Amino acid sequence: MPVRLRSFQVSELFGVYDNSIALNVDGRITAVIGPNGRGKTVCLRMINAFYNMHYSYFSTVDFSYALFSFTDGTEVKINKGYDQETLFEDGVERISSRITYTVSRPGWEEITWEPQDVPAFRGAKLVSKYLPFLTRISPEFWSDDRTGEAVRYEELIHRYADFLPTRLLGQEDSEVKEVLNDIVGSVSCSLVETQRLLRFTGENARDFRYEGRSKYAPELVVEEKAKKLKRLLLKELEEYASLSQRLDRSFPNRMIKAHGKKRSSTDQILNRFVGLEKKREELQNFGVIEKEFEPLARPSTIDPGILNLLSIYVEDAEKKLSVFNDIKSKISVFTEILNSRFLDKYVQVNRECGFQVVSQKSGHEIALSKLSSGEQHQLVMLFELLFEIKEDSLILIDEPEISLHVVWQKKFISDLMKIIEVNSFDVVIATHSPQLIGRWSNLAVELASVDGE
Repeated sequence: MPVRLRSFQVSELFGVYDNSIALNVDGRITAVIGPNGRGKTVCLRMINAFYNMHYSYFSTVDFSYALFSFTDGTEVKINKGYDQETLFEDGVERISSRITYTVSRPGWEEITWEPQDVPAFRGAKLVSKYLPFLTRISPEFWSDDRTGEAVRYEELIHRYADFLPTRLLGQEDSEVKEVLNDIVGSVSCSLVETQRLLRFTGENARDFRYEGRSKYAPELVVEEKAKKLKRLLLKELEEYASLSQRLDRSFPNRMIKAHGKKRSSTDQILNRFVGLEKKREELQNFGVIEKEFEPLARPSTIDPGILNLLSIYVEDAEKKLSVFNDIKSKISVFTEILNSRFLDKYVQVNRECGFQVVSQKSGHEIALSKLSSGEQHQLVMLFELLFEIKEDSLILIDEPEISLHVVWQKKFISDLMKIIEVNSFDVVIATHSPQLIGRWSNLAVELASVDGE
C-alpha cells in the first residue's frame, strides 16, 4: 500500500482560522464539518493542489503554513511569506508572495525548496498559446470565452495546470521535488467539486485550438459517463474474446494430456456448473454478455472420459468469466444503490449504450437529460467513484449533499462504504449536512462548532 495522508493542518487560514483534519486512516472515510466561511472547501483544494503539484495555487490562498503528515512519518510543511518589495505588473502594484516547502522524513536530514512562480505579465504569452479560449481583460484577470467567467491569473494556472508547461507552474528540479514525487506519485488525488453536471467537449478532448465558441458547447457529464461505461464493457468483452481464443486453441492438446488422469467427481463438476450458470445469468442481466448457454442436464453418472472433458471445459469457462469479476462487482453496486434511490424508474446497464434509465410504468427509456439534477448528480458521482477512481486513491468531495433529498443524504455514508468494499480508496468529505453524517458521527472532524459557539 502506498504512503497515505494521515493529517492536514493549516494555520491562519484567511488570516484567522487554524484548521486541523485528522483522517480516519482505518475506516477510510473522513467527514469535515464546520460553519460557512471556515474554509472546508479551501482545505480540500489545498490538499488537491499538493497532490497534483499545482504549487501556484498556494499563492492564491491567505495562510501562514500548511502541514501534511503521512503514514510513514514523513511531514511536508508549506510556509507562505511575503517579500518586502512589490511587483509592478502593467502598472499595478502587487506584493509578491513566497512559498517554501520543508520536508522531514525519519532518518533523513530536513530539506527545503522554494518553487518560483512566473508573474502574470511574464506568463501572459504562454497562457495565450496554451489556453487560446482565454482572453486577458485586465492585468490580473482573464475571461473564459466559452462561459464569460472572469478568472484570476493564479487561479487559471491552478485550474489548467495539466495543459501548461512546467516552467509556468514553478516546477523546478530539486531534491525536495524528488521526495514529493515519491509521496504523491503513488497516490492519485481527485477533487469532486459542486459543479459536476456540465463539461465542455473541447476540454474533454484536451483540444484547445480555438475554433469559435460553438466548439466548446457543454455536454452533460451523465451522458459522457454512459458512453464511457460502454467503452469499458467493450474492452472487457475484447479481453474475454482474446482469452477464449487462446483457450480454445489449446483445448485439444490439453484434452489429450488429460486422458486417463483422475479429475473432479461428478458432484464437484455439477456444482461448479451451477456456479457458472449463476455467474452467466448475472452477466446477462447486466447486459454484459448475450444468452449463449443452456443449463447442463444433470445425470446421476457421467462417463469418466466425458467427465474429464467437462472438467477442462469448466476450468476454461471459469477463467473466461473471471475477466468480468471486477466490473461485475462494480455494476452490481452501481445499480443496487441507484435503483434503491430512484422512484418509478430504474438504471439498466448494457453494452449498446453503457447504461440507460427506464420508466417502471411504461418500460420506455428516459433520456438522461430529462433526469433531475439530483438524479444526475448521483449517477455521475457513483460512476466516478466506482469506475474511474484508481485503487488507494485519495478522493476529496465537496458538498455531496447538493441536490440530494434528505433520505438520500442519510444513505450516503453507508453507500460509500459499499463502494469502498469493491474499489478501495480514501475519501474526505466537506459537508454542511447533519443528515449526511447522521449515525456516522465517529467519522466527523469538526473544524468549529456548527452552531458558531
